[in-house]
Amino acid sequence: YDQAVSAQWDATRDVPWDEVVECPPALEAAVGQIMTFLAENELSALYVPSRFLPRVHPAFVETAMFLATQIADEARHIDVFLKRARVTGGGLGISSVTTSRSLLSLMEYEDFTEAAFVLSVLGEGTFLDLLRFVEDHAPDRCTAEIARRTRADESRHVHFGMAHVRHALGNDPTLFGRLEAAVRKRAATLHDSGGVPAPLQDALVVLAAGGTEPREIARGHEAFRALTETMHEARIKRLARAGFTDEQAATMSLLHTSNFM
Repeated sequence: YDQAVSAQWDATRDVPWDEVVECPPALEAAVGQIMTFLAENELSALYVPSRFLPRVHPAFVETAMFLATQIADEARHIDVFLKRARVTGGGLGISSVTTSRSLLSLMEYEDFTEAAFVLSVLGEGTFLDLLRFVEDHAPDRCTAEIARRTRADESRHVHFGMAHVRHALGNDPTLFGRLEAAVRKRAATLHDSGGVPAPLQDALVVLAAGGTEPREIARGHEAFRALTETMHEARIKRLARAGFTDEQAATMSLLHTSNFM
C-alpha cells in the first residue's frame, strides 16, 4: 500500500502531452484502436476489485486500502488512454464482440481468489507484455511514457495477485483444482469468440511496422507473432512461480482468453 501511494502520478502533469507526434493516418488510427482496447480492459480491471472492496473484513484493512489504490490506478489509466486516442483528433477505435464477451466473463466470479487469479495473475500479467510492446514501438515519447507508467502500476497489481494466490494455494491444496476449473469454465464460455480481435491485431501490426508498406507490414506481423509467444511464455513462468506444475501452467496459459485480459 505504501509503495502504491508513493508511486501515484498525475495524468495531466506527468505525461508529456506536448510531445505527441501527429502520425500518418493509418498509424494514428492504429494508436487510437490500441488505446480504445486498453481503456475498455482497464474499465473491467476497475470494476472487478470495486465489487469485492465492501466484502473485505476490517481485520484485513491493508488489503482494502491496496484495492483502493488499484481502483485509482485503473481510473487514471482509462483517462490517459482515452486522452491519447483523442489528442490528435484521431478518436476512438472499434469495440469488438470478442473483447466485450471476454470482459463480461470477468464480472461473473464471486470468489475473490478466483477473480484475483484470472484478472491479476493471468490478465494483467499478460498486459505487462502488451504495454511493453506499445512502449517499444510507440511513435512518440508521450505514447511511450503512457505505456511505461501504466505498466509500472500494473506490475504492482500483478505482484499483489501473485502474493495472494501463492498464499492461498499454500494453505488450501484444493484451490489448485478450483483455479484450473475457473480457467476452463471461462475458456468454454468464450470458445467460439475467435482469436485476437481483428481490429486490435491489425493495429498492433501497424504500430510495430511503423507504416503500411508491404515490407513494414511483414515486419509488424513478425513482431506481433513474437508478442503472443512472449505472453504465453511469461504466463507459464508466473503460474509456475505461483505453485502450479509445468503441465498445469502450460495448459492454463493456452486456455487463457485471446483477448489478453
